[in-house]
Amino acid sequence: MRKFLLFTLLGGLPFCAFSQHYFHTGFWTRVALNAKLTPKLNLMGEVGMRRQNNLHHLSPIENPQTSNVKFTLTYQFKHLNVILSPYENIYSYQLLGKDADLSVPRLHELRFSGGLEYVKAWTKSRLQFRNVYEYRKFDAITRYRNRTRLLSRFTLSSKTLMTLYDEVFINLPPNRLPNAFNQNRLSCTFTHSITPHFDVEAGYVYVLAERFTLSEYDHTNGLILYLMFKL
Repeated sequence: MRKFLLFTLLGGLPFCAFSQHYFHTGFWTRVALNAKLTPKLNLMGEVGMRRQNNLHHLSPIENPQTSNVKFTLTYQFKHLNVILSPYENIYSYQLLGKDADLSVPRLHELRFSGGLEYVKAWTKSRLQFRNVYEYRKFDAITRYRNRTRLLSRFTLSSKTLMTLYDEVFINLPPNRLPNAFNQNRLSCTFTHSITPHFDVEAGYVYVLAERFTLSEYDHTNGLILYLMFKL
């Protein structure tokens, strides 16, 4: 047991001692409209914005680091959902951890994604395992990425839910980036139904992202506020 603990501690030394870490705080907001087209087919449109505290001297609500518009179709089977996002338009700036990041121009990205989600429901809880493949078109190049998410949702009351999830992003070929690992997101949120047609979701997200250098990492601690309108 002592040897195992020593190996674990020593194994983490290169990550801590030989890499550069940048820490950020943020505020993530989203307004979404959810519509059931048929009993099994669902359409969601959303507008989102992430505001970032960059270089530790800007307000987390001063400038948007990312803004996006997205549409998602979901077709529901008994234990399986088919997910397709045919359109997502994103404008984003580099996460600012050092002065050199200020010279990186804003990126424009068009994203298309699709995948499957396994769903298992119990009386007061729900487990969802999702795997999505993303095609990302930038102005000068295309990128490819896989997103795997494990989500658990718990019913706290007739109007309140708690959601926990972990989502891992992996860069894929072709045009593969130097880093295979892209980022990992951990989140805890609470959703409250104000009316049958309006939900408010608030919580916390932690994001660990690896830069192309393979020795620089961004750590983001963010507050979440999502508004959902249901037709």
